[in-house]
Amino acid sequence: MQEFKKKDIRLKTIDNRLKSLYKDIEREVKIDKFRLIKINNREIQVEKGVSILKAARSAQIKIPSLCYHPDITPTASCGLCIVKIKGMGRPVRACATEATEGIEVITHDAELYD
Repeated sequence: MQEFKKKDIRLKTIDNRLKSLYKDIEREVKIDKFRLIKINNREIQVEKGVSILKAARSAQIKIPSLCYHPDITPTASCGLCIVKIKGMGRPVRACATEATEGIEVITHDAELYD
């Protein structure tokens, strides 16, 4: 009888360790898969590899574009989707710029349209 109790305790210990490992893996996958960015002071969580334009559209934030099409690789040829990124000297094209962790994007600014 005591032998069964020892096996039961071992199984519970192994089960708890597996649960803990699973939670750690799940946390790492979530961390690696998503990015937190700000567009017009609004925090948005987006998938890794998404452009600023797609991130904005997913949050119903409008950025004008002309040459962008979701089925075609961005060419960034028209320059209509320019946005400002805090800390960068010049505007970037939202269709061809990846939304990286922590960036702060400004979509409408007088400096963009001068």
